Amino acid sequence: MVETFGAIFVPLKSDCVGRLQNWLQQKKYNGRDSKKIIVLPENSFAVVEQYGRTSNPPGWLPSREKVGDQLTVPQKGILHELSVDFGEAFAFIMFDDYIDYQHWKDGKLVRFLDGSAEGWDTASGSPDPWEEDFFFSIEKLDNRLNELRYFRELTIELETEIRKVWGEKIIRSGATEPPVGEVARAIRIHYFQNNPFI
Repeated sequence: MVETFGAIFVPLKSDCVGRLQNWLQQKKYNGRDSKKIIVLPENSFAVVEQYGRTSNPPGWLPSREKVGDQLTVPQKGILHELSVDFGEAFAFIMFDDYIDYQHWKDGKLVRFLDGSAEGWDTASGSPDPWEEDFFFSIEKLDNRLNELRYFRELTIELETEIRKVWGEKIIRSGATEPPVGEVARAIRIHYFQNNPFI
């Protein structure tokens, strides 16, 4: 079975839950668990929808018209509309070794990360605050180099390239470094430190 988890969430104070509930009803939005909004006061986020092991892929995931085309992120739909009416909306989903992360602000997609164990298919927009600490710490660099040394895959050229990536602190489309693994965990830790649900 495919291991899947993820969420749509918006910054929201607890006294605005009724407004969000009404908004979802007016939009006739019936996403998975959309009637079970969870508000996290310590983070001031409302979880609009969650995805688990048996979830179907959500409609906001990007698609390709045909194999080889660039990923196309839907510019309308729940994430766009939430960000227009509530200022910001975030979504992520992970299944197997694939991750999709979107950050919308005022109706515009400001960060999009999409990748798998093979590397980053897409990294567009401006990096979000959690990315630098998670991806580019000295500890992560040491761990990555040691991992490659252990498997005898580290050459002088590769080490130079990896150190350059860590120095720039930028994720690039088509790159294999930094590794995509554990992105969903980083999102969970940054936005939902004390949340048992995600």
